[in-house]
Amino acid sequence: MKYTLIGTVVLMLLLSVLFIIRFAPEPVLTDPNAGEIHFGFVREVGNSESGYAILFDEARWLTGKEGEDAAIAAGACTEAKRAECLPNDFFILNDATTTVPVQLDSAVVIAMATLTMEKEGVTETQITPQQFMDLINDPKLHWKSVPYQMLVVDGKVTILEEVYVP
Repeated sequence: MKYTLIGTVVLMLLLSVLFIIRFAPEPVLTDPNAGEIHFGFVREVGNSESGYAILFDEARWLTGKEGEDAAIAAGACTEAKRAECLPNDFFILNDATTTVPVQLDSAVVIAMATLTMEKEGVTETQITPQQFMDLINDPKLHWKSVPYQMLVVDGKVTILEEVYVP
């Protein structure tokens, strides 16, 4: 009886682990070797006969001393306030606001982290390129000021993911 109970508990634990492994959400950008990962801002989305394209403004996500130094150089804080400068230990440096056009792959995956935040909290929501275009191109909305990371394979964006900023 004792061994049956232990066996049942072990079996339940194994099944729980397998369930978690099988159904746990995975980060979208799981294999950086599959292409180039870029970080920055999407300033505009367009649509043409060749599909959707974005205007991408590359930036850098900096942490630690490098982030503090960049924040001080940008005037976002001072040397005297260095210790409190980055409460979440990051600074987004966008020192060149030039944009480059990048084509979206026809099977692009677009993942938004905060689209449904008011109802569901920070959770991944996948949307279509048309829905993304509507969000980015609406001047009343904030989506142009939200950072994204994208995976570019063979010159086309295959994954575009909103980066949650606490």
